[in-house]
Order: sequence, then C-alpha cells, then structure tokens
Amino acid sequence: NDVQVEVYASSLNFKDLMLALGMLENPMGLELSGIVTNVGLNASKNFQIGDEVFGFANHCFASQVVTHGDFLVKKPSHLSHTDAVSLPIVFATVYAGLIAKAQVKAGETVLIHSAAGGIGQAAIQLCQHMGAHVICTVGSSEKRQFLEQTYGCKLFANSHSTEEWKSEVMKLTNGEGVD
Repeated sequence: NDVQVEVYASSLNFKDLMLALGMLENPMGLELSGIVTNVGLNASKNFQIGDEVFGFANHCFASQVVTHGDFLVKKPSHLSHTDAVSLPIVFATVYAGLIAKAQVKAGETVLIHSAAGGIGQAAIQLCQHMGAHVICTVGSSEKRQFLEQTYGCKLFANSHSTEEWKSEVMKLTNGEGVD
C-alpha cells in the first residue's frame, strides 16, 4: 500500500512550530507535493511512477518520503506543487469540523471566525460548495475586501469585539443566529 514520493514542496504548519519548540515529539513535515518514484503492489492500481501527487506523510522535509497510498491524491495539473502542498491540513481540518462533526448542510448559516486565514478560507470554500450561507468575521477592511473579491462573501461581522459580532450576527440572521 506504500508509495514513495520525491518531495518537490513541503509546508510549515503550526504543529511543526510546536515540534521545533519541543512541545511535541513527532517528526517534522506533515504535508508534501511531489512525484511518485516507487509504488507498492497494492497501491499500483491508484498510482504509477511519474504521477504528480500531494498529501500527508511524516518527515516531509526530506527529499524522499514513503507513505500509505490512502494519504495521497493526484495533483491537478493546474496547481503548482507549492499551491498543492498548502491544501491537505487546512482542508482536512475544515472537513473534520464542518462535515464530519457539524454535518453542515445546504441552506444552513455558518459563522467563520478569522475568515481571511488559511482555515477560514478553506471553510468558506467548503461551505459555498455545500450550499451553506456564510457569515465571516474579519478584523480589517482589507481582509473584508479580499474575501468579497476572492469568494464573493457578502455578510461580515467585526472580529475585534465579541459583543459587536454577536449583535451583527443576530441582525444578519433576523434574530435566528447561526446553525
């Protein structure tokens, strides 16, 4: 089931910083993008040598890694390796929270705090894909403008004051609140 990948790009995440500070003891480097260099027998139905892939593995700061084929997907040709490597952890986190745990459905309203950050942007995209309505909290007009232009977001609340964003959310939802 294993796939060997030549690493073209890896990312630095908060968990890697915690590892560097000695707060955790796992290997650094969790995400990779690269080219398949060897394929185990059971993984050969999904991957071939030369496939461009991205996903999860340990030790992704190395030049070569071996990981289970279930932790990789083929990289779309329109994505660079550096773009692809930015996706796995943020989208896996958002999927776990919004789909697996909260079970967000079309028509529901979701509040996304710090919406201009990596997790926030992934949450916006997943909610929009699911047909959910999104209310974003942001801390500046620049972040608001970025989300309006990039994702077409229309509903915003100020993230700097808990009472203010609570009040804004209730106004935006006609007193219903978020799901």
